[in-house]
Amino acid sequence: MDTQSSAKLAEMTYEIGKTKVKKRIPNAIDNVNEHLENEGINYEVVPEWTDRNISTFRNKDDPSKIHISHKGTQFGSSTGSKDVISDLKIALGLGNYDTHVRRRKKRTERIINALNPDELTMSGHSLGGMSLNHTIGKSKKVREKLLQADTFNAGSSFAFNNDLKLSERAKKELKEIPITHHRTRNDIVSKGL
Repeated sequence: MDTQSSAKLAEMTYEIGKTKVKKRIPNAIDNVNEHLENEGINYEVVPEWTDRNISTFRNKDDPSKIHISHKGTQFGSSTGSKDVISDLKIALGLGNYDTHVRRRKKRTERIINALNPDELTMSGHSLGGMSLNHTIGKSKKVREKLLQADTFNAGSSFAFNNDLKLSERAKKELKEIPITHHRTRNDIVSKGL
């Protein structure tokens, strides 16, 4: 998947994430699908595996191609307070121990179990980039399926150690997967990277 499409799918998670009332998620999904079609991105939302934290997309021509995107911090959303608490933990170097981040990992694994993609790509912005990194680093199930991942200004702490404690096997597996960390110069959230 090209970087622009990956970034657009990460951006679209915010459209779904901003819904404060759960029953309005289908309207947000319709808006996202329309936007993706207008942008010429051949993916659509998988409603049953999309919530306010993680959006799942499938290729319209080949449903075995799946893209999972983790949402970043979104003030004013129903997840906003959890997002901010996670951000504070990231700033203190404790992001990998955050419940919100760990739940995203478990949900991602459930999505993979349910959809069993032939091709899996992933993306995330800010907090979503950090939770994506955690998920990839800590989940063998994800690494076994993952073809590519892009993070955009992934959350990190410039004051504390951000390293994931990875097994030697995980480190070896990660060398085989193209994971690109895109960072905007002077972005304070990702400064630790």
